[in-house]
Amino acid sequence: MQYCKFIDEYLKYTKNTETPELLHIWCAISAIAGAAERKIWLDRGMFQLFSNFFIVLIGPPGVVAKTTSISFMARLLNSCGCSVVDQVATKEKIICEMAEQTKWFKTPSGKKFPHSSITFAMSELNTLLTAGQDMVLFLTALWDKYDVYKYKTKTSGEFEIINPYFNMIGAATPDWFTKAIDNDLLSTGFLARCILVYASNKRGKFPKPFVTDEQVIAKNNCIDILDWVMKQYGEIEVTEEAEKCFSDWYVNLPDHYSKDPKLGGYFERKARVFVLKLAMVIALGNKRMRMIANDVKMALDIFDLTEPALKVCYMLTGSNKLAPFVRALLRIVLDAGGEMNYVKILQHFYNDITTDELAQVLSLLRNMNLIGIEGSKVTIINEPQAYRFIGEY
Repeated sequence: MQYCKFIDEYLKYTKNTETPELLHIWCAISAIAGAAERKIWLDRGMFQLFSNFFIVLIGPPGVVAKTTSISFMARLLNSCGCSVVDQVATKEKIICEMAEQTKWFKTPSGKKFPHSSITFAMSELNTLLTAGQDMVLFLTALWDKYDVYKYKTKTSGEFEIINPYFNMIGAATPDWFTKAIDNDLLSTGFLARCILVYASNKRGKFPKPFVTDEQVIAKNNCIDILDWVMKQYGEIEVTEEAEKCFSDWYVNLPDHYSKDPKLGGYFERKARVFVLKLAMVIALGNKRMRMIANDVKMALDIFDLTEPALKVCYMLTGSNKLAPFVRALLRIVLDAGGEMNYVKILQHFYNDITTDELAQVLSLLRNMNLIGIEGSKVTIINEPQAYRFIGEY
């Protein structure tokens, strides 16, 4: 699949790595968002949208090379002169860093536009979020803060962040993520602002990674596009076809996305902002300040790739004790060739969950259009989505 010029070149640049492609796609998205800074926006009438994202890469420790994938992205942004910050674990330090990183961009009309734009790239997100609810509330407020953010300290006076722009990508393990995100943190709305990108298996094994001439060319092409994005300023134009494509999708959405408040909050933001933000990024990745219908379609396609496994992450952060069995059941049916008798499934799980709980697991998978049930036969009806759901691509 072709995504946009930048993402396609980025995937060529990183192809000889063990990180799953989906993680690299979202690192590429974060890179374009980092280069766009606060200088580019989308006018939606009552509000403006900027292209910053909160992206969390989730996977088993030492398996899917989350840290390596983030470092590829951070090095590209650094080479273009973008402000990339890591290992800053307190609110005060983030505020100080953003205040110090204030830039003045000369607009086409000759005016100077001040903005405090940084990309926060952290290999261990737990060192940031374990700072407590105060940090999470701060990040939630910063996500779409307008104009000026003021903060007073007891000893260092007042800090002023002008036109703040906080673009974040970080890594976490499923175990830490499950234990660390309690109900108080969920209630802040922080998770609903995050794109959770989950993978459990590496893309391949490369005992001695090497860099080809094609990868060098692809890296230079990526830098060229990021340089172009950094030089842009102003509003993204939306064509009539793009507006219609988004509107047609939006008006046909269900009124209630999920009984789970975590998933409901995420899908609400997807409908109102995530798709448009990603379509902006795709347009910029094609070196365009104009959004076309295909940008919206591609944004929806990328979310279709991401969301099956994302739902696993939201299940893990809640109190649903059946979440591990949902993935385990899919796994054994896939291993059996995509079809299995109910009695054999029951033999796998009879010692762990009750028959009523197994029925709940089967019902959930059927409602998600991953399995079909006919009599006593359980069949995978969407194999690619099933593999994505369990984090395998």
